Amino acid sequence: MPETYVGGVPEAEIQALFDDEGMPFEAGADRIGRFLRKLAALVLSRIQRGDAGPFAMFLLGEQVRQRVGSCGCTSKPKPLFSNGNDPIGARVWMMNARLAETHELDIDFIDDGDTFAAVITAGLGDLPAVTLDLRTPGEPRLSLFPDGCNQPGVKYEIEITDRPINPERMKAALDTFYAENLRTPMIAKAGHATSPWRKASKGVPSERPEEIIEGRLLPQLKRLFPRHDSRSQAVNEDGIVDISVYMPEPTRSGLPGRRCDYVLELKALADRTSNDNPSSTDHAEQIEKGYIQALAYSRAEKSLHAALCLFDMRAADFTDAACFADVQDRAVTERIDLWRWKLLRSSEEGRHVRYRSQAAVE
Repeated sequence: MPETYVGGVPEAEIQALFDDEGMPFEAGADRIGRFLRKLAALVLSRIQRGDAGPFAMFLLGEQVRQRVGSCGCTSKPKPLFSNGNDPIGARVWMMNARLAETHELDIDFIDDGDTFAAVITAGLGDLPAVTLDLRTPGEPRLSLFPDGCNQPGVKYEIEITDRPINPERMKAALDTFYAENLRTPMIAKAGHATSPWRKASKGVPSERPEEIIEGRLLPQLKRLFPRHDSRSQAVNEDGIVDISVYMPEPTRSGLPGRRCDYVLELKALADRTSNDNPSSTDHAEQIEKGYIQALAYSRAEKSLHAALCLFDMRAADFTDAACFADVQDRAVTERIDLWRWKLLRSSEEGRHVRYRSQAAVE
């Protein structure tokens, strides 16, 4: 058979590299995720060198030279910025995702409100922005504004320490992912995204909805935890892990190693098949299977935490207690988190649930 090529490289050579080196850290990350990974490493290196901040801002651009030339402020190029030798505090920077083309803008970062306003005035308010806040000793705060300074209300806290991810932090990340990507059909398909629904109003899922959800969740985890290595479909002796989250960590003897912070087992339950036929799946059996998978994979990976993540596409409004009744006690003993999110079938249902819950609180 003739040799096949991918991007001018023989496919056999790519396979050999994968066999030798494994999956690249950046696989599955989007452009902002790749940018955050490189930026987090550089920021930490500067903090270790005593860079005092207390603030800095980093703007992610394309065709940086042209954009800088047309903006409303002066700048100077910093071609060696990615080496990590330039102080970053009290400055605003504009760069590409690889940090290879970086410019220092003539905007001082002294006050956050004034700096956001200056960036907007310069015509750069649409660029994804990351702020660094070093005002709390030992607690560097990196915040992502994916819609730029124009939309400061859209903000995500980025974890750049090497501390393990605790259940509260992971659950918050997944809650945000659900609210912004899956809660209603309109949200699920926004921006021409691949939706887990084929026809939401009838409860018809797309083919393999779990894989769709997994594929959309992975880039979000890579954004929120850029120093971690979030992997999809990692193989161990017990099977294939949906998502596992690692932190590179040397062994006691100083050799390269890793710590597994989390194993996530995803399950999507639906009343109908992707062909719009009644589903014959035993949902209690699927939940049991998911629990056993989460437990087995957690032990195989020696993970600090594990979670069974249930994305409920069924019409009935089950409670968490009812869904997990058969595994709840065992999950507590084995420290397996049981989390569930309800995928609503219409925007009308979404409004009803939201304002009904608000009325109940009031």
